[in-house]
Amino acid sequence: METAKRMIPYQVYLTESTYAALKKHAKRRQASTIVRAAIDMILTEDHEPYTAGYKQGLKDAVDTIQASDLAKNLSYKGENLADGLTSKIKELQS
Repeated sequence: METAKRMIPYQVYLTESTYAALKKHAKRRQASTIVRAAIDMILTEDHEPYTAGYKQGLKDAVDTIQASDLAKNLSYKGENLADGLTSKIKELQS
């Protein structure tokens, strides 16, 4: 997930059933993340759902690794583990 220094609010209208389902995720503080991820997937140049989801998963994996203090502090053969894993995952994005 991309993190931004500045988030811009945007209003959308939802059906009651969509609102109710999204509200359940709001309790776990995931509603905004779900909406942003869905919008990002729709706006990618590749609209095929599997490919867009796969790419989003790879992006999330890179973000998770880069946010991990453990991965940043470990190294193997002189290479930072976080950077090594990130570069391997980015190869899959091609």
